[in-house]
Amino acid sequence: MHNHIIFIGTTLPSPGFGSAVVFYRHLKRLKGWKITLIVNEQGNKPNLPIEWDIIEVPELINKSFKRRIPFALNFRLNKIRTLIDKKLKNKPSIIINQFGKNSILACYSSKKWKVPLNLVMHDQWEIWVKNGIEANYMKKRWEKKILDHASVLLPISEELGDYYKTVKRKTKVLKPIPEGFDGFVGWKDNFKKPVIVYSGSYHTPYVEIFRLVAESLERFNGKLIIITKKNDLAKKEIGHFSNVEYINPFKTNKGILNFIANNASCLLIPGFF
Repeated sequence: MHNHIIFIGTTLPSPGFGSAVVFYRHLKRLKGWKITLIVNEQGNKPNLPIEWDIIEVPELINKSFKRRIPFALNFRLNKIRTLIDKKLKNKPSIIINQFGKNSILACYSSKKWKVPLNLVMHDQWEIWVKNGIEANYMKKRWEKKILDHASVLLPISEELGDYYKTVKRKTKVLKPIPEGFDGFVGWKDNFKKPVIVYSGSYHTPYVEIFRLVAESLERFNGKLIIITKKNDLAKKEIGHFSNVEYINPFKTNKGILNFIANNASCLLIPGFF
């Protein structure tokens, strides 16, 4: 089948935060393409376009994986590929993968199907590949194999491409797609009491930043609003602040943007230098 993209990753492209929403925006804007998502077995599934096919597969490398058996990885790859072939309706014309997340499966599938692999690079894979065995494979052999095999490398910036010493002739910077917002936010009287909003993924290293902001806002009768999926963990780690409010993510990102436009006098973007 012509114009058939297969996305291979660990989680579904979907509205929300992080890489998932970027892939969701890219795929949703494609016209005239069949889209199949191959991801690890999921719990709750987001609402996605009904025409997208979803194939769930077991983790390539899990806790029961036998590292010391030389053929274990190839055996596992073949087993998962057999499962995919049984469920897949049409052979793809291209594979999309985020470097580091099921990249071994994506590279292996690309070779078996003899179709191009487009590798998207949002972060250094070393940050996100948490499984020690998988990281070991990536470091020793698969990182170079995947980069060499990929038809196109799509880093988020030239610097990220340079980090992996990518081949310039097949490297193209692919910036994230913004959600888009039609409104205009002007000054409001209620901004005299500052309300700072953070919306995004929650990471423990942000704790000290959130505490510092909350403490500073207390002096001005200000408020910090945190919109994240991990509110229970955030409350536990940040501690009690009477001026910190936790809100669950909205169903759509436009809903979050409207909330921010109506309530926030400032946005918080944590960073480390």
